[in-house]
Amino acid sequence: MRKFKIYASKLEFEEDDELVKGRKSYTIDHTILTYLMSDTNEYLTHLGGNLGEHDLAAIISEKIKEDKHQKLRERNV
Repeated sequence: MRKFKIYASKLEFEEDDELVKGRKSYTIDHTILTYLMSDTNEYLTHLGGNLGEHDLAAIISEKIKEDKHQKLRERNV
């Protein structure tokens, strides 16, 4: 988690609902980033939770193309 600067913590709370009053529950507060990795498990980019579907598709497509071109260049060197 440190390598990718991912944050996560468990937040415990007590239920207020009469049916389960007093029961302890929890939620996880965490980073809302998605990491795009190559087929060889190399970091390509990260994607924020604020991106729409068209932006996500464009970024993912571009990063995959860049990765393929990079691998072809490395093979031909």
